[in-house]
Amino acid sequence: MGLLDTAAVGSDLDFEWPALAAGFLARRRLERRAEKATEADFIVRREETAAMRSQANTANLMADNPTLMRLCELEILEKVAASADSKVVLGEKGLADRVMNVI
Repeated sequence: MGLLDTAAVGSDLDFEWPALAAGFLARRRLERRAEKATEADFIVRREETAAMRSQANTANLMADNPTLMRLCELEILEKVAASADSKVVLGEKGLADRVMNVI
């Protein structure tokens, strides 16, 4: 005879049933919170993995295509020049490389 059957029959456990139910519900709430926290951690890890994969793909593209890398360098240089309220004059190739090294 299980706990439910015993409580339903009306034995001495009748007064303990609400306490058992409250304990069960409290434990279930804790389990549910733990499940939600685990799901949230999984989502965060999945997003981090996707971001790392994207960065790796971008790095591979730039390694395979020097023109694309140069375009990205010029875009960064453009942002620096716009935010610094200064004029950037690039005359020779060495000067552009030195400016990129400073960044």
